[in-house]
Amino acid sequence: MTFPTLVWTDAGWQPRDAGGGSTVSGFLVFRVLDSNFLIPVSNEDAAVFMRGLTADRTVTLPAGPGTGQIVVIKDEDGSLSSHNIVIAGGANTIDGAASYVMTLVQNGNKGSVSLMFTGAGWAVV
Repeated sequence: MTFPTLVWTDAGWQPRDAGGGSTVSGFLVFRVLDSNFLIPVSNEDAAVFMRGLTADRTVTLPAGPGTGQIVVIKDEDGSLSSHNIVIAGGANTIDGAASYVMTLVQNGNKGSVSLMFTGAGWAVV
């Protein structure tokens, strides 16, 4: 399965097959409507925009991240006012735990969280 995405490069936004069909490197962007989501690509920075949530939803981080890889997860439309976004570390931990829960209290309406892979696990930055 492939996901249409845009990649930000020095040349601007470029279309890319997130299944690995292109060698363009940059920042992958995913817009997810009311579903759980597994980030399909390792070793590339990514932003996941969650919207239209009707229940708590889970974003699972890539299984084989590279040291320094950054992932940003954003509540695009204020869904955190009624539902949480659970970030699962997959094969790695997030600040020593298996998951991290984005809530309205922590992040505010339309909040976001940034994570970086340290080589030993994910860290909330």
